[in-house]
Amino acid sequence: MDLVASYSLIAITGVVLLLGLFFVYQAYIYRKNQRKLLHELSQEADKLLQRMKTNRKLQSSAENEGEHVDGADKLLSSAKYLTTLVTVLVQKAGGTVRLKETDFLDIANEEYVSVYVDVRDSSILLHLNTSEFPAPGDVDDDATYH
Repeated sequence: MDLVASYSLIAITGVVLLLGLFFVYQAYIYRKNQRKLLHELSQEADKLLQRMKTNRKLQSSAENEGEHVDGADKLLSSAKYLTTLVTVLVQKAGGTVRLKETDFLDIANEEYVSVYVDVRDSSILLHLNTSEFPAPGDVDDDATYH
């Protein structure tokens, strides 16, 4: 009976030891994932801070140039921001855009461009409009800031 009790005690000790190692390993994996997530969040926070610094520089340069405008129009009133906007548009058009005098003359007085910001991905939506009201449902703007 002592031999069976000894083997049972050894088996129970082994199972407890294995369970302990399993829980230690689980804690290690959990901590490792926490550190990875913290590192990724730190990188995203750094990117966000850099973007905020860039926006502040653009806003202060617009104000320094005497283009003091309230609200969200600060960036759109900045010559540097508008130059960057045109650069992005030319890049998206393949690198070259040829504008002729007739292109400017062909625009009717009723036509204008609306600027929207899609809050889902912080993209800018430029939409050509006429003075007529757009038909309901033409633009899906659930997450768009007007």
